[in-house]
Amino acid sequence: MSVSTNSISPELPEFEGFSNDLLQELKVRARLRLNALHSNDDLVLSYARFISKRRRWPMPPEWKLQHALNIVASELGFRDWQHARVVLAGTAKRGDDMGGFWYPSNGVLLLNHWFARYEEAKELHCQGEYWLLPYAKQFVAVDRNYLRELSLDPQLPLWEEISRDLVACYGDERWHRLCALRLMSTRGLPPPKLMQF
Repeated sequence: MSVSTNSISPELPEFEGFSNDLLQELKVRARLRLNALHSNDDLVLSYARFISKRRRWPMPPEWKLQHALNIVASELGFRDWQHARVVLAGTAKRGDDMGGFWYPSNGVLLLNHWFARYEEAKELHCQGEYWLLPYAKQFVAVDRNYLRELSLDPQLPLWEEISRDLVACYGDERWHRLCALRLMSTRGLPPPKLMQF
């Protein structure tokens, strides 16, 4: 899959198995993380212990791929690997926890509108130039600056194809393409710093 990570407006990736490609990316990241854990790097180990403690996961006597998968999924805004698998595969149901995948890992200081009900969020979404995104069991209406914080191009034609509503197109090809762009935008970023937690 060819995606430019240097530009805010990369080419759209071509996929044969959409959710498989998203999950494969997480698996590759997890294998790299596992290698780093096995190298006994103090910073990597401290971070893994911190995330495990924060998530209340039992501390493993030996780091395995499952632990690395959970850590990588957690960094992307999911509870754990299983949560990431369900959401990214497009099999979650309306009302399920969609995680914080569409929320910047560094937090965001931009104003946006949060809603508990999709209908309320959709009402505001239809009144102006907002993009509607899922967050956990809620919905957030954001502006173009928020998308730029996610390193996504608000001018991407795909946004108009879905009427700027990621909730309504959940699980379809366009949603998977936008997920791929979001995932690629996080490629190469270091894990959040320990002091931020």
